[in-house]
Amino acid sequence: MYDGSEFQFSNELWHIYKDVTNLEGLGWKILGNMFGLNFAILDQEEKPIAVISQKLMSIHDKYCVDIYNEAEEKKIVAALVTLQHMIVDRQNSASTSSAAVSSN
Repeated sequence: MYDGSEFQFSNELWHIYKDVTNLEGLGWKILGNMFGLNFAILDQEEKPIAVISQKLMSIHDKYCVDIYNEAEEKKIVAALVTLQHMIVDRQNSASTSSAAVSSN
């Protein structure tokens, strides 16, 4: 980030009922379906600082972001932008690999 802060996503394995992803470097956790855009970002004390959800019906917006801690707004937005790039990369990778399989 501009201020020199760094973070990375890391998934915790073996959670049966929910996905847990850590934002290492920030001390935050993401609970829920990160790639389905329905999740909460929790701080070190496991208090929600943001909730992200897909909108069922909307003309322009795809999802809603509720930020509960405005002091962390820039970091939340940076995490969401990073996540959006991860989703696009994953979709591109899946379409490339499926195209390679179908051409064989």
